[in-house]
Amino acid sequence: MQSNITSQYLKLHSIVLIWGGTAILGFLVKTDAISLTFYRSLFAIPVLLIVMYLSKIKFDLRTLKEYKLPIISGALLGIHWMLFYGSARVSNVSTSLIGLSTQALITSLLAPFFLRKRWVFHETLFSIFVIVGMVIIFYTTREGFILGLILSITCAFFSSMYSLTTSKIANNYHPQELLLVHLVSATLVCALVVLYLYSVSYDDLRFSFTGVSDLIYLIILSSLFTVYPFISVIKLFKTLSAFSINLAVNMEPIYGIILALIIFGSYELMSIGFYLGGSIIIITTMLHSYFEIQRKKNKISSI
Repeated sequence: MQSNITSQYLKLHSIVLIWGGTAILGFLVKTDAISLTFYRSLFAIPVLLIVMYLSKIKFDLRTLKEYKLPIISGALLGIHWMLFYGSARVSNVSTSLIGLSTQALITSLLAPFFLRKRWVFHETLFSIFVIVGMVIIFYTTREGFILGLILSITCAFFSSMYSLTTSKIANNYHPQELLLVHLVSATLVCALVVLYLYSVSYDDLRFSFTGVSDLIYLIILSSLFTVYPFISVIKLFKTLSAFSINLAVNMEPIYGIILALIIFGSYELMSIGFYLGGSIIIITTMLHSYFEIQRKKNKISSI
């Protein structure tokens, strides 16, 4: 049982490592953030259906009312993706990634209301460390990248809302069923935004591919970087808390920043304060993972 808990955390961090590459792929696709999100969620739907067919996974469709919360959480996911890629477009990959670290703070503040759970002192304490890291980063970020940082923090809020709603309903649905509803909902939200922007003649909307490379990157993004990790995370929501998952996701900026520095070079170089704040977040994440594993071990041993 104890080794199973450890393996779950290892699997979680391997998924976060995969997610660290989503910003890189998104940056390489030469289209706007809204169109990118639309194509990512749309392309992921047939990939998921193929996986379900090959795995012989079947489930009975429910009424629209029973899918109310999954539809809402899918819409939150779509908004999160649009803001995430929008942040990268107006700043750089590193800035869009680092704002995600506020998820832990937002989740610890909202979880008692969403999940009707008591306040946990160490979760709030770790969240404070995360926000200290963010403050350092904010005050040492290039002026032109402030908008990108604000967008990434806003996207972290929607990501936290998605995690909380998903953790609340994960046990009631098959993982593939839940992900399918999420992807359809995210696609529809993006389509509505696209239609609105067309109606107001928004000039920066580019709903077409610039080349074959865009299509290849999108297929990779929709399959290996979307379907597989999201199915795995939905399964982990059954055993790990939303806060634990969101705090582990704080490693995503670190993995992504390292990849961005390797791929994009000097454009991704940031200030010393940026990396100091990132280091605080890394240490906080590691400490939290240790405390959560120990807490679950103690809980099991007391049974």
